[in-house]
Amino acid sequence: MKIKQIFKSKLLINYLSIPYFFYIFFVTIFGRTFNGLFIGQFRLGELVIGSSILLMIFILINFRKNLVDQTLLKLFFLLTVVFVISAVLSNSSFLDTYTYKSSSILWTLSFIYLGSLLFQSEYTDRFIKFLYIFSPLTYIFTIVFFPNPFFNFFVINSDKFDYLKSSDILLTYLLLNFLTKRYSNNEKFSYRFFIFSTAIIAPLLSFMSRGAFLSLILYCLFEIFYIKRFVIKNKLYSFVILLSATVFFALSTVIITTEIDFEFLNFGKKIEIVDENQNVLASGRTEVVRRQLPIVFVEREFFGTTLSIFYQDGRFYSTEVTANWRLQLWQDVIEDVNNKGRFFYGYGFSEIIPAMTNPDNNGNDSTNENLHNYFVQAFARGGIIYLLLLIFVIFTYLRIWIVTKGNYLILQFAVPVLVVSVFDPTLETVRFPLIYYSFLGYFLSDKKLYSDKKLID
Repeated sequence: MKIKQIFKSKLLINYLSIPYFFYIFFVTIFGRTFNGLFIGQFRLGELVIGSSILLMIFILINFRKNLVDQTLLKLFFLLTVVFVISAVLSNSSFLDTYTYKSSSILWTLSFIYLGSLLFQSEYTDRFIKFLYIFSPLTYIFTIVFFPNPFFNFFVINSDKFDYLKSSDILLTYLLLNFLTKRYSNNEKFSYRFFIFSTAIIAPLLSFMSRGAFLSLILYCLFEIFYIKRFVIKNKLYSFVILLSATVFFALSTVIITTEIDFEFLNFGKKIEIVDENQNVLASGRTEVVRRQLPIVFVEREFFGTTLSIFYQDGRFYSTEVTANWRLQLWQDVIEDVNNKGRFFYGYGFSEIIPAMTNPDNNGNDSTNENLHNYFVQAFARGGIIYLLLLIFVIFTYLRIWIVTKGNYLILQFAVPVLVVSVFDPTLETVRFPLIYYSFLGYFLSDKKLYSDKKLID
């Protein structure tokens, strides 16, 4: 049997989908911490990236006519060529694992194909229902309490304990709302799910990250535009649901902003985390939210600073501290790449981007290497051609949907993801692109998903 026929086997797809779905579930619930689990000498996330490299090579060699779209295949090939050229020109070693870690933006694209293949499994619908049932844990574990047994397990077995990022919570919200219309023909149920999930999540994202909150608002604007006819036809029902949701919105806001202690719900004793000076590090519910509070909420009035970006002496600035830090970092990197004559091939993949060696830029634990901007990160690593090819990839998978489905609904899912990726390190990680690209592959390959369904009924 030819290798392509083997991988089209329904039985094999079913078997491979089981660990795949379990991995997506656990990384959705536990995020970065789950990927930090050690398996021998390697962390789980490193093994996933290694697998994505092999998968990309496998796709390029064996699946020339079986990818979601031929144009994507060509772009994957060109991106790989540009990666090799950039790596050679920057003296990156192909025997150094860091070369492949720093180029994960390229390799994780292979998950588009993986999703299109493994979501053909007979277990897909059950997995989706499983996500619906347990998705509230992303809120509970972030803001209410994180179970001590799980906490202790990850402290012992993972390289780092961390709570879910705002972008991870946002992605779960986007997925479940987008899937609700796929798995429910009941417009009233879809409307209820959208209103209540937004009421619960909006306060949390507004406090954790302005970038994630902006993406949430964009999704809501798309959804409001899409459901407006339903709302007009069901005015009383829509109003009652909206009014009821304000209770959940208020309750979520109170939980996030007050000192309510839910540790009485927990069980077992928590292992304390200490730094090199034996100081106990904060790990409670209140600390994780307040630690991520934008300074604008603490020191400045919100409406007075959100639009305070100005241009002066050839550079952009903002009076808001966090926004200004990002603006200066991005401009420093772009200018440095140009000044060093690396406009076409970037810094390469052999070492940390120079700006991120500055203690002011690499985070509290000095491990952050990402520029908090997907597009600037891509330019810094591989140069302008690498960046343009990645942008073409985005346009290509959007085009595939628009042509095959006959509508623009994919924008409701993809645009918020791309917006949050301008402010947070999302597609440069392991967990976020695996979930996003896997479901994207599923959406593109599922012929029944929104086919012939117009944006305006």
